[in-house]
Amino acid sequence: MGRTVATFHQLIEQSRARFARFRRALRREDQQVFDELFERVKYYAASGSFETPWDPLDAVFLALLLEQEKELRALRGRVAALENPGAPRDLAPHPSSLGG
Repeated sequence: MGRTVATFHQLIEQSRARFARFRRALRREDQQVFDELFERVKYYAASGSFETPWDPLDAVFLALLLEQEKELRALRGRVAALENPGAPRDLAPHPSSLGG
C-alpha cells in the first residue's frame, strides 16, 4: 500500500506550487529570495514531519520564521560586536531595546 499522508518535503513542494503565480509576479531578485526561502524550509523537514498541521503552510511559515529569527540574531550579534568590540558576542541586544 502507498502512503496516505504526504511527507513534509511533498507538502513543501505543494505549498511552493500553490504560490507559483505569486512567484511569477515577483521581480527576478525577489523570485530568487522566494526560492531560497523554500529551500531553507527543507532544513526543518525532520521537525516538520512530526507535525500534522491543519494547513501545510503552517509548518512552512513556522520554519521560515525560525530561519529569519536565526538570521536576525546573528546580525544583532555582529552589530553588537562592532559597537562594543570588547563585549561578549553572545550578548546581542534584545529586540525591544532597538527601538523598532
